[in-house]
Amino acid sequence: MHEISSMAQLKASARNSLNGHYSFLIAVHVTNSIIVSLFYVLMPIAILMPITSLIAQLFSFHICRIYLMTFYGKKTSIKDLFLGNPNRAKEMQTIYAACIITLIQFLCMLPSNILSYTKIANNSPFGFLLYCITLAAGLALYYYIYLRLFPIYYLVADCPGETITETLKMAVFISKGHRFRLFYLIVGFLPLFLLSLLSFGLGLLWVIPYMQATLTHYYLNLTASKAI
Repeated sequence: MHEISSMAQLKASARNSLNGHYSFLIAVHVTNSIIVSLFYVLMPIAILMPITSLIAQLFSFHICRIYLMTFYGKKTSIKDLFLGNPNRAKEMQTIYAACIITLIQFLCMLPSNILSYTKIANNSPFGFLLYCITLAAGLALYYYIYLRLFPIYYLVADCPGETITETLKMAVFISKGHRFRLFYLIVGFLPLFLLSLLSFGLGLLWVIPYMQATLTHYYLNLTASKAI
């Protein structure tokens, strides 16, 4: 059983793993951003937004799988962003997991979305205040759940033989006692994201792969510490 790594150790491991892979992973993220943005532009109707969110989640799962394969020394390519897992049964697990995350996101944001789409938020100061409260509460609830289920993004690729129910239970078990640590890790990247704005967003080409690599090592460290 391995020891829990510090934030500095996780980031150092991420930088080492990115050596020789930065160009490829930047291409993966740029491609993902273009495709997902196109879906949001082409499907702006409110009723279609959950479908767009589901597609975005599927791409997120595929990105996590690409990082795992890259760090495991396995062959991967940008095609894996679209094709996902070549094993149909394993890819269905990814789809189930993406549907669950999308549904959670949809339910958490439903109250604020209703207020927004019915124009209640624009009719009065009270309506706008109510919208802000429901939006903040929805985001807080979603990210609280996200911190509990974060490992699922990697588990569906790393433990493909498990059912989706078993994978969910495993995700909660792995993250138990480490949710604040993950929150601290994510918040720690905010200054880098803000600094990236000074370069008109070009710095994100470095920050996003760096953060994703660190999150991947966070997952690998968690599973090793709990002997999964």
